[in-house]
Amino acid sequence: MPKKRADDEAAGTSQPPADDRADDRADDHADEGVDADFVEERRGLAEFDFGELHDWARRVGVAARKRRAVVEKLATASGTSLTEIDALHEADWALVQRQAQEREASANALLAHHHARQRAALKTVAAHRERFEYQGGNPVFQSCLWRAAAPVTIALLPFTFNQGAAGLAPPAPVSPPPTVGNNLVRFTASAQANASGTPSQLVPVAGFELLTSHAFQTTARADGILSVSAHFAPLGTIFLGAPGDCVGFGGSAGATLTVLMDVRITTPTGRRIDIPRGDVREIMTERVHAGCDAETRLLLVGPTGGDAYSLTNADLASVEEGDTVRVTARYVLRLSTALRGSAVATFATAPSGLNVPLVVAKIVT
Repeated sequence: MPKKRADDEAAGTSQPPADDRADDRADDHADEGVDADFVEERRGLAEFDFGELHDWARRVGVAARKRRAVVEKLATASGTSLTEIDALHEADWALVQRQAQEREASANALLAHHHARQRAALKTVAAHRERFEYQGGNPVFQSCLWRAAAPVTIALLPFTFNQGAAGLAPPAPVSPPPTVGNNLVRFTASAQANASGTPSQLVPVAGFELLTSHAFQTTARADGILSVSAHFAPLGTIFLGAPGDCVGFGGSAGATLTVLMDVRITTPTGRRIDIPRGDVREIMTERVHAGCDAETRLLLVGPTGGDAYSLTNADLASVEEGDTVRVTARYVLRLSTALRGSAVATFATAPSGLNVPLVVAKIVT
C-alpha cells in the first residue's frame, strides 16, 4: 500500500464522508450508471438537434406546398401537367441510387486494402511492444491494453416524426468476444424520411444516435500522473441520398461520426473518481441537400484518415499504486434525414466494424 494512503487510513481520513459512501454503495453497478448518464446526456443533445431539423422541415414543407400550388395553377391554365416533371425526378432518383450501388464494389475493395494496412500496423506494434511499454526502473509506466474487458455494447436512440423510420437493420448487431486488436461491433443501421414526391401535410424527419462502449481496464503499478490515449479504427460505408424536386421539396440527409472516452479511477477501498471528459474528436460530418436534381454521397469511413484515429487526454489526475483505471472509449454515430432523405450506415460485413484496437495508459511517477 502506498505510504500516503497508509498514513491516511491510520489517521482515519481515507474514507469518504458518509454521504459520499452512500453514493458509492448506490453505484455498485458503476458501468451501468456511467453508461446510463452518458445515454441520457446524448439523448438530450439529440432531441435538441432533431427538434431544430424538424422545425426546418416544417418551414420548408409549407413553402413547398405553396410553391407547388402556384405552379399547378399556372400549368392548368396553360393546359399542361406536372406529371412528366415528377416522372423525371423519380427517374433521376432511381439512377443515382443505382450508381451508388455500383460504387459499392470499389468501396469494398478500398476498405479491404485499408484493413490490411491496419493489421500490418498492429503487427508492427506487437512485434516491438517493448518500445511502446515502459516497465520499472523508468520514471514512466506505460501499458498497452490490447483486449477490452467485455464485448462492446450498443445503445440506439431513434427519433422519428410523421412518415419517418430509423433503427438497426438485419442482420442483428454482432459484438464478438474481444481479442487482441479486435474490440469491435458490426451492424447496419438506417434512417428514412419517406415523404411522397408531392408535398402533403406530413413533413417527415427521421434519424438516430448510435452509441458504442468499448471498456478497457488496468491497475496502476505506481503513484503518479495518469494520461490515456485511445486508438479508433472504424471501417465501413455511409450512404447519403436525397431525391430532387424543382417544384415541391427535395430531400436532405446527413451523418456525423464522433469519438470520445471516459476515464474512471477506483481505489482499493472502493472509492470511485469519475474524471471530467476531455477532448472529443469528430471523424467525419457530411450532409446532402437536393435541389432540382438528386444528391448522393457514398462515404468511406476509415481510409480517409491514417491507419487509426487517436484521442489523448493528458495529465488527467494523480493515481496511486493499486488503483483500478477503467477507460471507456466510445463512438457516437448520428444519421439524420428530412422530407425525402435516405441514410444507411453499413458496418456489418467483416472486416468492417467500429473497432478500438488499443488503449494506452501512461503514469508519470
